[in-house]
Order: sequence, then C-alpha cells, then structure tokens
Amino acid sequence: MFKVSNYIVKSEIPSESNMKDVAIFSTRTGNMIVVKENILDNIQKSDFEKVDFRVINLLLKYKILVLDEEKEISTILEENKYMLKKKDGISFTIQPTGNCQLGCHYCGQSHSKIKMNDDLVQKSFERIATTVKTHNYKLLSVTWYGGEPLLAAKPILDFSEKITKFCKENEVHYKADIITNGVLLKPDLFEKLVVDCNIKHFQITLDGTKELHDKRRMTKGGDGSYNIIMQNIIKCLNSETFDRYQPNINIRLNINNENVESVDQLIDLFDELGLIKKVHFTFSPVFDWGGNRANEKDSLTMDDFSSKEIDWILKINDLGGEIQVSLPERQAVPCMVGVENSEVIDAFGNIFSCYELPYTPAYQNDNYIEGNLLSEEPINKDSEMRNFNKNIENRKYSYCIDCNFYAVCAGACPKSWINGDVACPTFKFNMEEKMLLHYYLRKSKEYAN
Repeated sequence: MFKVSNYIVKSEIPSESNMKDVAIFSTRTGNMIVVKENILDNIQKSDFEKVDFRVINLLLKYKILVLDEEKEISTILEENKYMLKKKDGISFTIQPTGNCQLGCHYCGQSHSKIKMNDDLVQKSFERIATTVKTHNYKLLSVTWYGGEPLLAAKPILDFSEKITKFCKENEVHYKADIITNGVLLKPDLFEKLVVDCNIKHFQITLDGTKELHDKRRMTKGGDGSYNIIMQNIIKCLNSETFDRYQPNINIRLNINNENVESVDQLIDLFDELGLIKKVHFTFSPVFDWGGNRANEKDSLTMDDFSSKEIDWILKINDLGGEIQVSLPERQAVPCMVGVENSEVIDAFGNIFSCYELPYTPAYQNDNYIEGNLLSEEPINKDSEMRNFNKNIENRKYSYCIDCNFYAVCAGACPKSWINGDVACPTFKFNMEEKMLLHYYLRKSKEYAN
C-alpha cells in the first residue's frame, strides 16, 4: 500500500478552529500543500480508506505518500543522476582580477594586482564556448567575482561582447550576474554592465549602517567604504537604467554578533530613503574562508541566526519591501562543484570547481587547481571536491544522506564539509516558520480538504 514519506516537514497553521490546517512540505519534490489535521492523522495511521482518493492522488504526486516498498534514498540518488544527465544549462564563474580595494577581516583571499589580459579573456571565451557547443547546452550563466571584479572592467566588457555574440548566433540563452563591493559601481558603469554585458543581478555587501560597516569592510588603507558604496547604490537605483531594465539589486549582509543589531537599522534606512521596494536582502552568517576560522569569532548559533532571519523578513514585508521566502527546490547537486562541466576561471588562468578557492592561499595546490588555460597539461577533474557527491553518499563527511532535507540541499557546501565544518543550510533551522510565511505571504498553496 502506501506510507508517509521520510522526506517531509510539517508546520501547523495557527487557527482558532477546532479542525486546524497543517502545511506539509515535500523535500523530494519541493512542493507544499495544506491539509486538515484529520487527513494528516489518517495517513499517519495508514487509515487511507478514510481519505478521499483525490487527496491520496495529490499526496502521491508530491511524494508526501509513497509506495510502501519504496526505498526512498535509492530513488532519490537515481533521480539525481537522471537530473544531471538531462541538464540543459551550464554555469561558469570568472574572477578577472585578484585585486580588491577592501581589507575585510573575514575575507580569506590574498589579493594582488593580477588582472586577466586579452589572451586569457580569449582563451576563457573559447573554453566556455566549446563546452556549450560540445554538450549542446541551451542556457549559459556567468557569474563575475573577484577580488573585486570591477577593478577589471575591461575584461568583463570584452568577454561579454564575445559571449553575447556567440550565444545569439547559437540560440543559447545567456544571463550574467556580478558580486561586487560596490566601490566602483558608478551609474555610467552600471549602465554598461546592464546593457552591454547583460548583467541583470548585482550582489552588493553592506554589513550594517555606517559605523559597523566601516569597522568591518574598510579599505586597505584603513578608511571607511560605506559612504561611497551607499551613494553608488542610491544613484544606480534612481537611474534611468534601473527604471528601464529593472535589474535585481541584492544587498548582502554578513552577520555575526558584532553587527546583528544593525541589520534592522539598515533595513529602516532603505525604507526612509524610499528604496525598500527596489532592493532585495540576503542574510548570511560569517563563515570560515580558507582556514581563517572567521565563523568562530563572535558568531551566532544557527538557531539564533535563523530566528533573526525570520524577524528581518517579516520587517521587510511590513515595510512593503520585496521579500524572498521561496521554499527550497529539489537539488541533484549542492552547487556547481557537482556539475563536472561547470568551472571557475581566475586571472592566472587556473581552473577550479568553486569560486571560494581562487586567490585563497589554502587552496593554491593540485588538490584544488584542476588545470590552467595557459598550459598544455590536461584538466584533472578527479578531486575530492568533484567527488563530493560520491563521498557523501558513503557518509564520508557527515550523515547528510540520512537527513530529510537531503533532497533539497544535496549536502550544501562541499568545501565546508571537507574542511570539517557543519554546512547545513539555514532553512533547516527555520523551515516550519518559512512554510508559514510562504503560506501567508505568497498564498502559494494547494488545498486538499
């Protein structure tokens, strides 16, 4: 017959009614439905004859109910292989310079003035174009990262011209995004990036209001960076380019106990400036980077962080801002590390599997460098990072494979687990609250009553 899946999360919806509703999220499909609590009670007791067959079919569709004999983890692992095989898109990260103006205390990179030259830009283009054509990908995504990528604006513009032309000629959908500190993001450059480079998503870090941001994200000379970054953000958000193309501006906050109380103040500031509806916010705990153990310095517990995250989301919603409470989707791999053809290319021509590896001293060795575009030596993808999926299936780093969230996180961050850090995503700690937010705010539900 049937059984309740091991890969579900339940969240009771507050109500004064005697018969309460319960939200059920399936991590096997990434879908949530709402049922009356008596339906949940009946299926948990295997009293399926008391449940309408249409509801049974819906629960089977979303893998909330599964066949009694099914070994779910085996099915999930087979689905993962199929999803990877059918993948029709590919992503690359290009880090065109190892230089950066800032000296953030939690950054693990060692900066230098290296910048991609014309030859490496061409070889990067050829590498990516060949991969796309060889595997007949229909979607290409490029992320620009650094160092600070805008210190190498010319390589970005030159590469974008080449890849845009290639994608148009080969009917490949192309999209790009950039992770920048915002120091050089003037309106004229913003326009070129949006219009000429097809960059429609910008992530800019502000670690709170001026006092705390300048204490954490200062220039290498010790000066504050808040004023120039904030002015650039304001000008870009009020520009004709923003109004016409509506790129996504995402404000990221790296959070620990030092700046946690300033998050609300920064949100209030964007509201006071009339910009709360023009930006999105991403909240992230400070993490270890290349063995600097930044995650151990005045860090919040995951429970505390996850609780605060819900408060911040509610605050943004109350202010009329854009909130992101999308529920996690089914994942075959945790990130680009699990997709063999996805690569990171740095300004030395080195190829890596993860964008946190370039320019970080701990990872400048053959265990992490897969090859070099300027070398005739073959590219080697047989590394611990690339073998993460296989190793985690064998419980080498953790028991992720036994977790009911495995189907939507796939193990989360390979680098963290390999380095001995717990990499569980924040949604594991506030999933029930996020389900309620999704129910109330997005109204994205399906009743089965």
